[in-house]
This record gives sequence, C-alpha cells and structure tokens, in this order.
Amino acid sequence: MATGDDAQAAPTDAASDVLRTVAERRRLAEHLLVLRAQTGERAALAGLHRSYDRRLRGYLRSLLQSPADAEDVLQDVWVQVLRKIATLDDPAAFRSWIFAIARNRAWSRLRRRRDLALEEAFEGDDAPRSEVDLDAFEPLDLTADRVQRALAGLGPSHREVVVLRHFEGARYDEIAAVVGCSPGTVRSRLHYARRTLRRLLSGPPAEPERRRSSSTPDEEKK
Repeated sequence: MATGDDAQAAPTDAASDVLRTVAERRRLAEHLLVLRAQTGERAALAGLHRSYDRRLRGYLRSLLQSPADAEDVLQDVWVQVLRKIATLDDPAAFRSWIFAIARNRAWSRLRRRRDLALEEAFEGDDAPRSEVDLDAFEPLDLTADRVQRALAGLGPSHREVVVLRHFEGARYDEIAAVVGCSPGTVRSRLHYARRTLRRLLSGPPAEPERRRSSSTPDEEKK
C-alpha cells in the first residue's frame, strides 16, 4: 500500500516524465527542421526564423544595449545562417551555433564602440570558493524594465551569460560553447553577475560599466 509520501511523489514524477518527453520531442523536431533547412528548404528556414528571431533579438538587445545596433547585427546573423547552415556538422548543436554567430557579431560591434573595458577585472576574486547551486537564486523577469536597467549595469561578458541562462535556458556547457570559455568560467561569471544584479536591483539605478571608462582592456594593461 502506498504511503502518503509515495502518493504525493507519484504525480510529481509523472509530471517530470511528461516535461522530459515534451522537451525531447521539441529537440527532435528542431533537429529535423535543421536537417531540412540544410537542404535549402525554404519552409524549414522560415520555421527556424520563427523559432529564433525573437530570442536572438532579446539576447542582442541585452548585450548591445542598443535596439538599433541589435537589429543591424540580427540581420547579419540571419545572412550568415543562410550562407553557412549547410556546414553545420551536428544539427543538434544548432542553438549553440546560432547564438555563437550572434555573439561574435555583437562583440565585433562592441569593439568598434570601444565598450569592452573592465570586462574580466573581478572574475578571479569573485569565483565561488566552493560548489554552490547557482540556480537556487530567484528567477529574473528579463522583460521587466528594472531588470533591464540592472543588466545595463553589468559588462557585456557578464550580461550575456545571465541572458543565455535565464532567458534562453541554456545549459552551462551550451553557454560555454557560445561564449568560447570553460563551464567553470561561465559559473564564475554568473556568480559575479547575480551578486551584482541583486545589489543593483535593491538600490538606485546604476550607471552601466561601459560608461565608467573609455579605455579598452589592452589600453588598461599599458
């Protein structure tokens, strides 16, 4: 006979199984869509555009802090996708691949704007000293104005990992593939970013890091 705890656990386990099944079906559907797009099928390309255009726009706007620049970069991203999707070896890696394209284009724009000062100045001191559950932090509503203002107070490298984790729901290894670093560095950046966001959200609006200095990382080393 099932105990009270067993009776409560059963629906939870069933719900988890359903969610996993739905997620797996979505991954499979996207995998097939990418394969079709790689053959040049217009309907498949349109389907990928519908699925990713809004998500990429949100990521780029948060990273660039400029709707106009985000739109310019977004158009360039889709041009690159059309040109290079046939070269993607693993269709299952499409999300990491397309966000990496967006990230590379965005950082090129940031470098032209000279917005990359103070990027990694604090990471060595702010890495977690022990293993912690970084996802235990309260969720962020990235559509809220106050959250967007707080995100503007972070540097680009910290802003992007927050958006990829909380808005896109990417795994640590996926984020690492997008930004070109180790999962440990992703955790370090998230640790610093979340701590800073809590401070910014509890106080008056902060001035973005990129406005505090007009120098580049290379110039700071001189």
